[in-house]
Amino acid sequence: MKNAIPTQFDSNIGSPQGDSISGPIFTVYLERALKDIREAIDQSPIDVRDINLKWIERDNSELPNELVYADDCDFVTEDQKKKETALQHVQEILPQFNLLINNSKTEHTVIKRQR
Repeated sequence: MKNAIPTQFDSNIGSPQGDSISGPIFTVYLERALKDIREAIDQSPIDVRDINLKWIERDNSELPNELVYADDCDFVTEDQKKKETALQHVQEILPQFNLLINNSKTEHTVIKRQR
């Protein structure tokens, strides 16, 4: 709306953006959510193929490698099933912490080694 005057409000939740403590607090909060995600992934059985291309069932999956910097988190894996499992748990657990995934910035990339 052109020439609209915003209504002032007092913020009583969280710390102000740009405050020196905001970053460390967010990092601790995100780490707590990631801990739950790691545990959920670890408890999910994942079918994988062995070197002979036979299916083997594993009771506990290996965690996908993850890269975390500030508010960005990447799960890195060559296994499509692990990627799907990680994404499922992320979508279930992050909202419990009032954390949202920005789908417009989300990239899904599959990398495979070829000889």
